[in-house]
Amino acid sequence: MRKWIIGVLLALLVLSIASCMVEREELGDKDGSIVNQQKREEDGESQQPEEETTKEVLQDSVIDDEKVKLTMGGDLMFHESQLETAYDRKSQEYDFMSSFVVIEDELMLSDYVFANLESTFSGPPYTGYPRFSTPDSAVKAIKASGIDFVTTANNHCMDYGLEGLIRTLEILDEEGIKHTGTYKEKVNDLGHYDKERKSDDILDVHGLRLQVINYTYGMNNYDNNPYKGNINSLDFYDGESLNRLYRDVEDAEGSDVDYVLVFLHFGEEYDESPNENQIKLAHDLVNLGADIIIGSHPHKVQAIELMWELDNQVLKEPKVIAYSLGDFLSSTKAEGLEADDFSGILVNLEFDQENSLTWRLTGIGILPISCKWEGNQRVIIPMFVNNQLSDNAKNDIKEIFDDDHLGKVRWNEGWYWARFD
Repeated sequence: MRKWIIGVLLALLVLSIASCMVEREELGDKDGSIVNQQKREEDGESQQPEEETTKEVLQDSVIDDEKVKLTMGGDLMFHESQLETAYDRKSQEYDFMSSFVVIEDELMLSDYVFANLESTFSGPPYTGYPRFSTPDSAVKAIKASGIDFVTTANNHCMDYGLEGLIRTLEILDEEGIKHTGTYKEKVNDLGHYDKERKSDDILDVHGLRLQVINYTYGMNNYDNNPYKGNINSLDFYDGESLNRLYRDVEDAEGSDVDYVLVFLHFGEEYDESPNENQIKLAHDLVNLGADIIIGSHPHKVQAIELMWELDNQVLKEPKVIAYSLGDFLSSTKAEGLEADDFSGILVNLEFDQENSLTWRLTGIGILPISCKWEGNQRVIIPMFVNNQLSDNAKNDIKEIFDDDHLGKVRWNEGWYWARFD
């Protein structure tokens, strides 16, 4: 029987409640804020040359040809309050750079970073929930932070129809951010990607080849929508749509990629545990060949499941199912949050190349993050800043990681790393 771990981070899953409400949480006085401290450093003698802050330069100093680190983030959302505070009346422009100024140091150390874009770039007028149209400048902030790839199939992808969907993809392309899940052209009648589209979803990260697949449970304006074919949608778990996803995974498993990475926008909003549909779908996909499944949509962190057995065979590395990473950036209201609570997690997956042909997943890292009001913008903050995560919380996570198939769990600068034997 399969051996699986479910319940990662059970003690700390109090997250966002309603995506249309905002609670401003100040972290100390304005002059002492993290963002303003960063600005003071940039204006002073400690300012670094711009080229030294790029992802490429940082990677050059730490890259190991036999190791690859992937980072997974949750939902990127830009609510009305974020639009209001990002607007500069003097320049009449929007600036979202400060939202990423703290977390970018972590992202820049990764070889490749993924996130779910739960908004559109449909042009003015700009709006937040319930129909998102975010200023184009947010794409520059996303790119500058170190995020390389965004998934676009989610319930908000058609907030402004096909025109908004297509414009979103064009703006991402202009900035050089790769994407999958929604398309300018419809999926063909057989339900398979055509060869050109599928090739766009194959990544080579320092020799590690990944097939990336992204589907959503449905859309907010799904009924009678004539553009369903432009979206990888499960049509609320319709049999025919599920079969299309199954075929995509089977095709990917039969290709020459090293890992099949599936991003699913599924589950119930604000649920702290995966439901039966999520669990069944994830397990079906693993049986068909998926290696890593990353979930979004609930706006809460849900369990991480490690599957060490498949078809009665013990695996040398686990299949990873992260049912929901929570929010990466948003202004969803956080009711009753304590110092240890967080709005989401980043997940690091580390791969080693055992020889010239074989890769192996050797570790998984978890970083709790929180979106806080810092100065005049919503800022993504790693929870190790200012020792915001208690020793009790650390111990809870270490105990959950304790398993025969896991190596020593270590606390490393805010990350909880589990190494596989």
